[in-house]
Parts: sequence; C-alpha cells; structure tokens
Amino acid sequence: MDAVTVIASLAGRLAGQMLLSKLKTWRRPEVVELRKIIESVLHEVLTEHLIGEGADLQGRADLIDRAQHVESALSPLLARTDVAERLLDAALAGTAPAFDDLDGLLRDQRTDRRSLGFDLDDFLSDVAARLRTKVLAAVKRSSSALFHHVVIGTLDSRLPTVPAETRVTGLALPPPQHFVGREADADHLRARLIPPSDDDTLRLQVVTAVQGLPGVGKSTMAAFLAHDGEIGRAFPHGILWANLGPGAKEQTRVELARWVRALDQEPDPSWPVAHLSSRLAAVLRHRRMLLIVDDVFAADEAAPFLVGGQHCAHVVTTRQPTVARGVASGQHQVYPLKVLTPQSSFALVELLAPEVTASHPEEVRALVKRLDGLPLVLQVAANLLVGYMGAGLSVQSLADALGRDAQLLAQAPPPTLAGLVNETSPTVAAVFSRSVSVLDAVSQLRFAYLGSFGGEPRIFTLDQAAAEWAAIPATDADAAMPQPEDTVRELVTRGLLETVGPETYRLHAVLALYAHWLLGNL
Repeated sequence: MDAVTVIASLAGRLAGQMLLSKLKTWRRPEVVELRKIIESVLHEVLTEHLIGEGADLQGRADLIDRAQHVESALSPLLARTDVAERLLDAALAGTAPAFDDLDGLLRDQRTDRRSLGFDLDDFLSDVAARLRTKVLAAVKRSSSALFHHVVIGTLDSRLPTVPAETRVTGLALPPPQHFVGREADADHLRARLIPPSDDDTLRLQVVTAVQGLPGVGKSTMAAFLAHDGEIGRAFPHGILWANLGPGAKEQTRVELARWVRALDQEPDPSWPVAHLSSRLAAVLRHRRMLLIVDDVFAADEAAPFLVGGQHCAHVVTTRQPTVARGVASGQHQVYPLKVLTPQSSFALVELLAPEVTASHPEEVRALVKRLDGLPLVLQVAANLLVGYMGAGLSVQSLADALGRDAQLLAQAPPPTLAGLVNETSPTVAAVFSRSVSVLDAVSQLRFAYLGSFGGEPRIFTLDQAAAEWAAIPATDADAAMPQPEDTVRELVTRGLLETVGPETYRLHAVLALYAHWLLGNL
C-alpha cells in the first residue's frame, strides 16, 4: 500500500468520525457534501503535517506506521461531539478553534501530543481555515445542499447590540406629515404588532396584510408604523423596508440584497433569491425587527421576505385581495384599509387648505363627497384649491371641475408621497396606472369602458357591464374574448372593483374618473 492511499484512507475515516454528531440531525445530501469537503481538507493537511508540503510520497513505507499512530490519537478525539462541533463551528465562523482543554482530553485517552510528530494546535487551525474556504466556495453554488446550515452556522448566536435609536433600513417613506382619520387604524395595527405582555412568542411569524385601493394610504400607514415610537421600542433592532411594485422579480432580489448588506455582509453576486432569503432568515433569528414589504402585486414575490425568528413581525401592503390572502395564513391576518369617512376627509382638506374651507365650506364638502375619501387625491385637490385661491381664481368652479374631469389626474402627488410610484414624473394617474398595467389588453380596455357609467357612486350589475362591453369594437375577430364574468372577477381580484351584492359591483369615484380618462385617450 503506497503513502497516497494510506493518507486518503486515513482522511476518509477521520472525516467519518467528525461527522458522527451530524448524522442524526442533518439530511443525507448535506452530510455527503460536507464529508467530501472534510476528506479533501484532511488529505491536504495530513499530507503537509506528516511529510511536509511538496514532499515526494513515493517509497514512503514508514508513513504507514506513523499514519496508524496518528489515527489512534485523532480518531477518538475527533469522534467526540464537543470537539467535532467546535472544530466545524470555528471553520464556519472563520476563527481559530478554541481547545483550552485539549491536553486534558489527550490525557484521558492516554495520548502524548509530542508523539504525533507535528503541532496538534497548528493542525486543527489549518483544518478549520481550509474547511471554511472550501465550504464557502461550495455553498455559492445554487445546487449546494449545505447552504442553509452553513449560513446559520456562521452567525453569532448572541443577540446583536441594540442601537441607540431604531433604524429604518431601505427606501422607506418619511413619517407622514398629516395623519388624519387613521388614528383607530394605527391603534389596531399597533396592537397586532405589539403583544399585550412580555411574551412576544405570541407574535411568532405573524404577517399582517394591509389591503386597500390605490391611493387609500397603505404606504402612508406603513410609514407611520415604521417611524412610530412604540413600534420602535417593540422592535429595538430596527425596521426593514422593501418596496416591490408590479413585475418585481428582479426588485425582489435587489431589496433582499440590500437587507442582507445592511445587517450582515456584502452578498455574493451569484446568490439567487433563495440563498439571500436563507441568509436573511439566519441573520434575523435572534433579532427583534419589523419587516415591511410595501406595494406587493404577487404573493410569491413577497414570500422570500417573510422570514425571521420568533421576535420578528411582518407588514405587507397590497392593493389586491388575493395577494393579501396569499401572504396571510388566514383572514384574521388581513386588515382592510378603508377610505376616509366624510368627516375625516373634510378635516384633512381643512388642515391643508384652512382658508379655502373657511370661505367655501359647502363647495369643499361637495368635492370631498365626489372624491369619496381617497387620501392621496384629497391632498392633491387641497393643494390645487390653495393655488387657485392664491391666484384669485374661482374656487367654486375648480371644486366642481375636480370631481368631474381629468385635471386632478395630471397633478403630481405631494413630495412626501412621490415614492408611491416609480415614474420620474409621478402623477395621480400614474398611481392608478400601476394597478391597470398588470391587466391583459382586453381587461384594460373593458376597465376603461366602465368610465362611461354615470352617477355617483358608480354601482352597476354584471349585465350592465356586459352590455357596455358588447359595444367595444373587436380588434381581432379570430380571438376568443373572455366572458364578462371573467373580466369582472379579474378586476375584483386586482382591487379595482368592489363587490356590493349578487353580481353587483362598485367602482370608486376616482377610479371611475381615471377609467373615463383612459377611455378618452384610446
């Protein structure tokens, strides 16, 4: 038997001893992959320490006796669970293994370290260092079975230091300047996120899905929670914020990488979404953090963010009822955010345009009624009213027009709400276009034709919608058109229509205005 075969066999047997502690808890693919790495490392390190780096192994029959002696000393040592675990943990943490009791362990098994012919501490340090290098190289492959265990093993099990003040990580909206009519909603959501006692395991992996119309204030509510003092004290390690939007598969990876970079380390560019999510799960397992995922259009795009330990909670905002149900484990975790009441709507405009509401209260009340409690549009309308009054123009004519024409849709949202859209020059229309753009071409066209319905509120039956859509000129005579009920179901799914009775639906006044604007631009 030559020296190469002797060392390879020795490395294989010692690797098996080191893995004894993993066999009961790890899956077979993980053990197989790790064993190959350990064997390779032990073969390299044993060769160097037994005969010296670069030495010729030919004709080294003397190594057989030495290898047998080394095996008799190292095998019982590496078979000890505490020794093997310390060595592997040190390898994955990138530190030198700490064996203060090594001499005592060797005495217990009646082994003299001097008889090994090499420095045992150096040997173990070399093994740990090379294991780390090879394991980290292996787990960069998307096919690696080791990834999840390795990223968890590299992290300190102690709680991270609590920062002096709660930090919001990500491109979060600033704290809302005006928070009128949402006090009860804020109290309800805060109660969901903060347990009534110190036992915060009651909040284990809780997801709160905030669902509502575009422009109803879901992102504003999330921003309030992110900057709220009580929430900050409940999640002292910080708030994580991600904004997705429609078609967010690449954005999902960008946001996950941003979180990992902020909390842990620069992620490898080759890591796919699954690896980033696993890394995030490992980082968060001992932290108390609130994870906010804003403007979600597909439940599967939010799933990689819904990780963390028993001290983490999650808020997901979405326009779509099906997405809300998809990310939540039950309807009890869905929070519908409704439009403002007429009283709160007037109070919001009064706060933003006090002189206008004081001098033209009835006109403002009529406008508020037509805009149907949508906070985004109410703020834009208030800014326009202030500008008109300052220029000496007729507030009454503007207030009447704002609820009936497209002037409102061309306006930009307030600067603090500009983050609601990704367009360079955001407008109110752009906020709604994000919901309509994900529809197929026929559904977009049919939605636009709903703008021809008159009356306030816009309530219609399935038969009325079908009759309206029957008048749409066919663009492709050979194409199979979806049934009216299929289109209605899609619009309800996307949060663009509300069911108010059997085959009866309601189109929000401002969405009706937007649909009419789309129809005029066909």
